[in-house]
Amino acid sequence: MSEFKSYIYSSFLAGWSIGIGCISLAVSPNKLIGAVLFSVGLLAVCVHAFKLFTGFVCSSTPTLKSLKDNATVLFGNFIGIGLCALVFLGCGIESNVSTILQNKLSETLLMVFCKAIFCNILIFLAVNEWKTQKNSLLVIFCVTVFVFCGFEHCVANFFFMSACGTFNIPFLATNVLGNALGGILFFQFKKAGASL
Repeated sequence: MSEFKSYIYSSFLAGWSIGIGCISLAVSPNKLIGAVLFSVGLLAVCVHAFKLFTGFVCSSTPTLKSLKDNATVLFGNFIGIGLCALVFLGCGIESNVSTILQNKLSETLLMVFCKAIFCNILIFLAVNEWKTQKNSLLVIFCVTVFVFCGFEHCVANFFFMSACGTFNIPFLATNVLGNALGGILFFQFKKAGASL
């Protein structure tokens, strides 16, 4: 299998996994319970080593290949989670997806950007802990915190947009940039600290 096909396949499955987490949040009557259940998505990504943009981007370097790889992973994530959202609509399960999206789209772009930075710091901590310690508990805690606090995850937000048929490109682009910046900076700070 070519690298491109491998990336698309793995990132598609990552998007679908995060979509299941989004469904858990959307059908939960309690925000905290929904935040905890959402972690099933990132746990699936970690356990099966699927490629999720928010984790994949953290170790990126400023090269054309890295930019292409990240774009491929993000594309695959969006396809996977978008399809998951469409299948979810076919289930006819009552949810609060429209309310969740409405609240998100009421934020300013500065709010989205800052919340996206915080989100990916937590994603980096969760994924890094899984890679080094296989610690599923910290993955659950990190995901619970970012969801409960309302931090913005670009792949998850594509689920809510797909489920509602409403796509806000400035919001999504800001979200992607904030996630990338938060993850890359935190990874670089950790790397610099380790070399001291």
